[in-house]
Amino acid sequence: MKLKLMAFLALWITIAFTFVNAQTSPTKIYGLVLDETGKTIEAATVALYSAKDSVLIKTILTDVNGNFSFTGLTSNKYQLKISVMGYNIYKTNLFDLSISSPELNLNQIKLTPVANNLTTVNVSGKKAFVEQKIDRMVVNVDALISNAGATALDVLSKSPGVNVDQNG
Repeated sequence: MKLKLMAFLALWITIAFTFVNAQTSPTKIYGLVLDETGKTIEAATVALYSAKDSVLIKTILTDVNGNFSFTGLTSNKYQLKISVMGYNIYKTNLFDLSISSPELNLNQIKLTPVANNLTTVNVSGKKAFVEQKIDRMVVNVDALISNAGATALDVLSKSPGVNVDQNG
């Protein structure tokens, strides 16, 4: 009986110390995402990474007013990356959240637009192998790569609705 009681107490003390060590002060990171003119950017992706091993911790989107907030974080070193289509990715310097400084206000973060000047645009497309017209069905022989170097009999055998036997 004493042995069971001692084992139970040892287990309970181990679990209690584990929970005590795991308890840390919750921290908060928040800010506002703007474009270069000062307008808020909605639905920008804000990703929080651990500075120690660059593991993604959390990802959120900015709200309608461009605000974001990470809450319930543990004391650690972090880095933020903010991205949205049409703008360059914004990366913060590494910052430390601890019991002594549990909150970090990043204030206004301005994103710069991506400058892409297109000189030419090439539009290409493929014809469908079979086109259904009102009064007929058109088979585009050049639409299939496997038809290159094929005979007319080979092409006809691949066409829908056509049966080719040994005699042609």
